[in-house]
Amino acid sequence: MRNTHEESYRWQRKKSHLTGIPLTPKEIEPAYERWEQADQTVFTWIIQNIEISLINNVSQFLMAKALWERLATTYGSSTDPMQIYDLHRKANTQKQGNDTLEDFWNKLQAIWMAIDRKQPNPMKCSDDIATFNKIKQEQRLYQFLIGIDEKFEVIRRDLLMQEKTPPVESAYAAVRREAARFRILKPTTSSEENTSLGEVGIDLTARNRPPK
Repeated sequence: MRNTHEESYRWQRKKSHLTGIPLTPKEIEPAYERWEQADQTVFTWIIQNIEISLINNVSQFLMAKALWERLATTYGSSTDPMQIYDLHRKANTQKQGNDTLEDFWNKLQAIWMAIDRKQPNPMKCSDDIATFNKIKQEQRLYQFLIGIDEKFEVIRRDLLMQEKTPPVESAYAAVRREAARFRILKPTTSSEENTSLGEVGIDLTARNRPPK
């Protein structure tokens, strides 16, 4: 089973691709290849959540941080309540629809990262910071569970009934395992069953037909 703390840490690390902290490893360093793969993931999140008409304006950027900074400089305003409202609206209404579970999760991640940038934790006391983060985690858990496909109703109910609210990353990992189980145990379609029965019927008829 995947370690919950490692999962949470992995997603938190992705924010460094927008902030530049810690610094980007140099191309000659062993960690660079893994960093580059993660940066492409973050880059994709951003591209998937901007207007199509804007993509050509930022297509020259190769790294997520450069893309993010250009968008922030050109179109962003950390104090614009309309933009903050729109981000929260998207987070609350995002649905999986025809997306894969992974694509849906990536879209939510991009929205949450934008919210964190525009509305950073305002608390100063460590206890207040922890409380704020806990409330935010619960909100994001609900947004994720509301948005996933109805076929995940059983696992959604199980997660909500847990005595301790799980981190949203853990919930995603649990739903992803359920999605994998669906793929493994996918039942034979009725058309496939009919075809198989038809073939058996033909064989039986041929076998029982009297010789000429």
